[in-house]
Amino acid sequence: MKRIWNLCVLWAVCSFLSGCGSPGRMQQAEVVPQEYKAQNIGALQEVQGIQTDWDAEAESARKDREALSDVEEPIPKPEDGDGSKYHAEFLGNDSSKITSCVLYHNGKKEALDVSTAKGKYLIQMLSGYFRDWECGYSAFAGGMGIDWLEEVSKEELENYYIKLQIEDSAPITFHEISPGFENMHLAKGYDTVIIEANFDIGVLVLFWNRDGDDVFWGDAPNIRKIEEDFREKYQEWETITDWDRAFEELQAAQALKE
Repeated sequence: MKRIWNLCVLWAVCSFLSGCGSPGRMQQAEVVPQEYKAQNIGALQEVQGIQTDWDAEAESARKDREALSDVEEPIPKPEDGDGSKYHAEFLGNDSSKITSCVLYHNGKKEALDVSTAKGKYLIQMLSGYFRDWECGYSAFAGGMGIDWLEEVSKEELENYYIKLQIEDSAPITFHEISPGFENMHLAKGYDTVIIEANFDIGVLVLFWNRDGDDVFWGDAPNIRKIEEDFREKYQEWETITDWDRAFEELQAAQALKE
């Protein structure tokens, strides 16, 4: 709202100043009282100040985006396992379409190689949390912003945030159910998703953007304590070394829920 108001001020002042300089108003401008001229100069300075603020905000947003991508390339370790042995997908998106995966927790940021067994296991595990639950989902509108993801992750140390960038994304359908409300929501045209395990409000939310913009929408399964189950499974994932056994157990557990 503030930006819209500033834009209106900018347009109005510029229109007024350009009118004073037109040939038809030259004579009128000669008799304008001195105090009005001073007000015009002040208005122009205010407009210049607004433009400076906009430029500063744009520069800040650019730096935020750079900071979000400023993470070291993941170097696979032997214990991460041979990913070619396994298949994984995230809600219809094959792991080969996931171009990056960044983990935010406890004030730290780490990139994960999703081509490894460790990376594919996490992708498959995450997908299981956002299946077609019978109890449905709660809707979250504009609940996450890509520019402040890193900042909030450093403040909310207990929470987990996982950002996936996906090319040629597959549509995802969510059955939203709440008291007095029911809706089928189709998520499509996104290139980034963010999973948030929030322990303050007790939810596990999947956020996605639309058509590559920076506005994110989200849905959370209507399941109590699901974020605590996520934390337990995430901490177990961090210590896995036997990937054959881990994938076998994961696939068996997810098959029972289908």
